[in-house]
Amino acid sequence: MRREISFLLQPRCLLLLVALTIFLIFALFNTGKEEEKQVIQDFETTHRVFLDVDIDGQRLGVVAMANTGPDSNGSQFFITTVKASWLEGEHVVFGKVIQGMDNVFAIEGGAGTYSGKPRKKVVIADSGEIPKDKWDEER
Repeated sequence: MRREISFLLQPRCLLLLVALTIFLIFALFNTGKEEEKQVIQDFETTHRVFLDVDIDGQRLGVVAMANTGPDSNGSQFFITTVKASWLEGEHVVFGKVIQGMDNVFAIEGGAGTYSGKPRKKVVIADSGEIPKDKWDEER
């Protein structure tokens, strides 16, 4: 004579009962509110920002960068040799030629084309760096 086990005490029902109990415990104690992440902003400037530099106001020697397109991770650098008001607000300006504009004009005359694609390879090497303590003198 075998005695039957109650339906609720069968192994598969016990497993289901344990799973439902765990689910209810998590549902009761988890209010659904996520912790607000505190954003810490670091306002320390590690580079020089040219807030007052614009292409339109600078006629010659503006050094700027143009993005080659979305998701390209490429860029093009250029130095203006004429007043270029059509470029205003379109490119990142990060410097200007202080000395050697004659070299820029020589590159433009020897390697430049109307299409913008150079006839010869142009390499800017050993361009130097202005020490931070002399930044104000160069304006």
